[in-house]
Amino acid sequence: KDVKYKKGDRKIKVKAERGRDDYKIELGYPSYNVIKIKKD
Repeated sequence: KDVKYKKGDRKIKVKAERGRDDYKIELGYPSYNVIKIKKD
């Protein structure tokens, strides 16, 4: 539901929540390839 975008360093950091799981996702710009997914 809750997605936040932070632009800087040619990376986009996304926080995503699915159910009770928290994910932190780093996307590259502009190709939007996934650099890192961290489950909190």
